[in-house]
Amino acid sequence: DPENGYVFTDTRPGGLSVGLEPHGNFLGPALGTSFQRLPTPPAQSVDALILPLTSQVISGYRLVNGVEEAANTLEALTPVPRYLLPLRNGELDAEGVLAESLQKEGGVQDFLRLQGERPKLSSVELLDVTPGHPLQIRSQRNVKMPAAS
Repeated sequence: DPENGYVFTDTRPGGLSVGLEPHGNFLGPALGTSFQRLPTPPAQSVDALILPLTSQVISGYRLVNGVEEAANTLEALTPVPRYLLPLRNGELDAEGVLAESLQKEGGVQDFLRLQGERPKLSSVELLDVTPGHPLQIRSQRNVKMPAAS
């Protein structure tokens, strides 16, 4: 399985932690959602996940995971991340020899439907991401500030 997952953490008080995996395979030790590889998940948590919601398959080989894997990843994390930022990987024009073999499945509407069926996903806010436009996310963590002296 392709895996290229990262967690970016702003270590300042109230800073966000954002997970990114462009293939939709949060399977490794960074977040520990692979119950096949790790006995227990580590204490890592994220406020937001950047994942694809459109799966892409070429000649039967899944290049990119989609809605079901994104939902499973969100549910496997404790606490469940507050935000999901979908990659727009399904919005492409493919040309060439393999273009006819490329199949796309799923998307934002499929995630919203699944979210309505799975209670653990009800707190996840799906953010509309537009490439090239800034997006501001605020942490929901309770931050204890040191007392003024």
